[in-house]
Amino acid sequence: MRFLFFALTCLAPLGLSQENSAPNLSLGCILPSGMAPEQVRVLLGSREIGTCATAQFALEPGLYKLVLHAEAAEGTYYHFERAVQLTGAPLEVSARLEFYDPRKPQGFQLATQVHSMAHSPDGRLLAIGVADASVRIWDVHKHKELRVLKGHNKYVRALDFSRDGRLLASGSSDGSIRVWEVASGRQIQLMKPGKAIWNLSFDPTATRITSVQVGGDVAFWEVRSGRYLKGFRTSQLLFSASFSPSGRTMVLGRSTGGVEIWDLGSARRVNVMELASTPVYALAFSPNNRFLGVGLGDGMVLLFDLLTRDEKGNPKQFASLSGHTDAVSSLAFSIDNRFLVSGSGDRTLRLWNLADRENPVPMTVFPNQPGPVHNLSFNPRTGMLASSGQGGEVYLWPRPVSRLE
Repeated sequence: MRFLFFALTCLAPLGLSQENSAPNLSLGCILPSGMAPEQVRVLLGSREIGTCATAQFALEPGLYKLVLHAEAAEGTYYHFERAVQLTGAPLEVSARLEFYDPRKPQGFQLATQVHSMAHSPDGRLLAIGVADASVRIWDVHKHKELRVLKGHNKYVRALDFSRDGRLLASGSSDGSIRVWEVASGRQIQLMKPGKAIWNLSFDPTATRITSVQVGGDVAFWEVRSGRYLKGFRTSQLLFSASFSPSGRTMVLGRSTGGVEIWDLGSARRVNVMELASTPVYALAFSPNNRFLGVGLGDGMVLLFDLLTRDEKGNPKQFASLSGHTDAVSSLAFSIDNRFLVSGSGDRTLRLWNLADRENPVPMTVFPNQPGPVHNLSFNPRTGMLASSGQGGEVYLWPRPVSRLE
């Protein structure tokens, strides 16, 4: 390892300190053998301020996130991250870059194709809907299958845990919704919308389930009785559907490239965004309900701020992400809203850092997946990412490291 010591000063939140201010942060860079200091980017949050060879700035007192990052071979990188509190007195920080290879996941193999996945709220369980019409419940820490839930007669394409983790809802291509008691694996309710289920979601109190079917029909169901409450019809040309974590909003992706936003309380369509002439294959809300990711058939990912409006009154687009060479088939935001992962028919995953919303940083590529990546789910406790595709492989990837510990 090489040890480099230099004085680092920098930007106040986000303004320069006075000229000729003395450096008040000294950073010791401990680098891998053979790595040049010019290769290591030094950032405050998502703002790059120099390298290990050249960064010499002055910081005003305050709390900062100091990041060192260097790319290595394809898909791997070296990284250091730490919060620093400056009071005006000199501070010394030793930064040892650690090696990360996200291309080497843990995981397990199932005997049949995976169509859906969902983590339990405590992060301990992963529910997997597969082509043999069953739901498999895995303990992700022990890599052990705990139970198999049987009842559907076609593949399970939608899963959702209640917020307390006690119940699991499954929606199938057989046109039914089943509610399971997670602890025992016992089926406690059955609803029969009749058409294949695109997606479903518990409301925050787990007293109601909202489902959307392939034909565009939306229905509300009472969990306790299984009774149909009400419903409405949307576009019939759907390729994707997603529910906000708050349970108040639903977005639908059209085959013609548009996105519909619906208010579930009023059953009213509040926005229609005509984005492209290519289908919308993937949709995802951020956990804080603010951002919407849209994956397109041409490989692009579009990001929208749901709290900011453009001149047409629609959610404002703030970023466009490129890199995939085939349709984007899955999207997932990390639990802290800082990262987005996109899965594609090009057999890759791409990880994006969203700390700077208008300039998302491509972090790394997870190459050579066994097939198109159709399912993604971040563990809400550990931050690990679960992915799966057309085969029976389920991969558990190391969590993104660009976050405060």
